[in-house]
Amino acid sequence: MVDRLNQKQDKLGLKLTHLQMQTRTLSHRTDAEETGILRKLRKVYHGTFMMSGGFNGEIGMNAIVEGDANLIAYGRLFISNLDLLHRFKLGAPWNQYDVATFYTHDHVLGSTNYPFLDEDSQL
Repeated sequence: MVDRLNQKQDKLGLKLTHLQMQTRTLSHRTDAEETGILRKLRKVYHGTFMMSGGFNGEIGMNAIVEGDANLIAYGRLFISNLDLLHRFKLGAPWNQYDVATFYTHDHVLGSTNYPFLDEDSQL
């Protein structure tokens, strides 16, 4: 699949902004077999490679440093922690998310109601 995608992009002279691969999100872990497959796909793909699903700050940074990905997406963690980058920088704990509050029309519950860290927090 990735070889064909590379060929199409080369033939058309166009590139995707990125190829995103979703890892397991229910278990919040990546097993060795899945990691091996993702690494093979990363090596073969001729562009920006993004992964998502179950990453925390440390695991995401390791994936980038080790060359397994160019970008990491943090969906659920970001929705419940709009200050996620600040929390990663400080090594601060993050808010636990509640999927029932995602994408609702309820103006009382939702991503804007999760607490932020104090701006001056140094933990």
